[in-house]
Amino acid sequence: MIRAVFGGSFDPVHRAHRALVQDVFARGLADHIHVVPAWLSPHKSTAIAAPGDRLAMVRLVFDPVADVTIETLEIDGGRPAYTADTLAALRSRYPDDGFRLVLGADQLDAFRRWHEPERILNDAELILVARQSPPLADLCAGAGVPRERCHLLSDFDEPVSATRIRATLERGEDAGPWLSPPVAEYIRRHGLYRDGDPPSRP
Repeated sequence: MIRAVFGGSFDPVHRAHRALVQDVFARGLADHIHVVPAWLSPHKSTAIAAPGDRLAMVRLVFDPVADVTIETLEIDGGRPAYTADTLAALRSRYPDDGFRLVLGADQLDAFRRWHEPERILNDAELILVARQSPPLADLCAGAGVPRERCHLLSDFDEPVSATRIRATLERGEDAGPWLSPPVAEYIRRHGLYRDGDPPSRP
C-alpha cells in the first residue's frame, strides 16, 4: 500500500485542501492519505486559530472521506514537529507500506534547508504539486532530489489561500465560497479570525 502524508497548518482548512486530496487519489498517487494538522509549523512563526480549533475543522472536512486518516500526533505533542520525525513515526506504524510526502513544488527550493531532508527522502518519495506542468527532472535536479523519488501532480490550480480567507474574515466579509458549509459555520459559531478575538480552544 502507498500512503501519502499531507501536513499543514490548515488555518483554516479550505476547498483546495480537499481538492488536492481528491486529486491525489484520482491520479493513483496513493491508496491512503494521512492528513496531519501541525501544532505549529517549524517554518511559520504563528498560527491564528488554536490547534484544537484547526483539528476540529479538519475533522469536519476529512472525517467523511474514505481512505483518509486524520493524524493528531503533532498536535498531541504540543510543540512544533519536524516532518522527518512525523514520517518516522508513521513508518514505524506501517513498516510494510510505502510513503509519499505531498509538497508544493514552490517549496522545493527550501526543502534542502528543512530538518534532516535526507532522512525524509529515505522514508518517503515526494508528490510535487504544481499549477502547471514543469519538467519533473528539472524540478528534482534543481533541488538535488533523485528523480526516482519524485512524482508530479500538475495542473492543480485552486486559487484560494488560507491567508486570503483569514483576511476576508477579519474584514467581516463572507468567505463561504472557499469553505465547506460545516467549516464556515464552525468559524462563525466560535468567532474565529475576527480581529481582536482570541482563539477559542487550546
